[in-house]
Amino acid sequence: MKKNKRGEIWISAVLYVLIAALAMVLILQAGMPLLTKMKDNTAYSRSKDTMIGLDRQIRDVATEGQGSQRVIPLEVRQGDFIIDDSRIRWELETESKIIEPRTKVSLGNVNVYSNADVETRVDNNKITLSNSRIKAVFNNAKSPPEVNINGILTELYYIDENGIENSIDTSDFAFNLACNPGANAGLGYTELLPPGNNSRLGSAKLIFHMVNGNQPCAESYDVEFILESEADFIKTRIVNVVSK
Repeated sequence: MKKNKRGEIWISAVLYVLIAALAMVLILQAGMPLLTKMKDNTAYSRSKDTMIGLDRQIRDVATEGQGSQRVIPLEVRQGDFIIDDSRIRWELETESKIIEPRTKVSLGNVNVYSNADVETRVDNNKITLSNSRIKAVFNNAKSPPEVNINGILTELYYIDENGIENSIDTSDFAFNLACNPGANAGLGYTELLPPGNNSRLGSAKLIFHMVNGNQPCAESYDVEFILESEADFIKTRIVNVVSK
């Protein structure tokens, strides 16, 4: 009888151990995302405060005149701290939703971006919009020449997982208004928002302003090309149509 009782105790102990182990696994599986989010939130808050304090020190030095110096201790426990092109950046890759994706929060001179991978480049004759998945090159039409809008998009690439740019044929790109499909030329110019060379944007917009279009139904109109973070397509829409 004792032997059976010992067996029952041993079996019960094994069951308790198995149940306890299973409970521990479930707790860890459920708790790890929360712990990771708490850790990333803490890293974000510390780095944000560090950047705000650093900006304050820089502004103080600037007001004190030439020769003023500061020794500023910096502690970065997580993420990457980068100084380049007269910019100071802290970057953290995380799956935690610390702030809303594709957003920008401005804290004085400190800007916080989430899932922001859009870049813009302006050269003499072209404007480039790109992110991690797609790159589009447009004619930089200046104020305001005779322009055919069908030639506004000159190059288009999709970017694979290895970062290699693969060309897409743009010869079929065409833009038409229903009232006169063949009339695509007129006086127009391009505008980039935000202007200039930028990186880490949530989105960017190229606007083609047709100020004197060869259209019987429209005196003027704007065509917007919008690229958002992590998107593999470009939004296009017509706005501000002034009818004849």
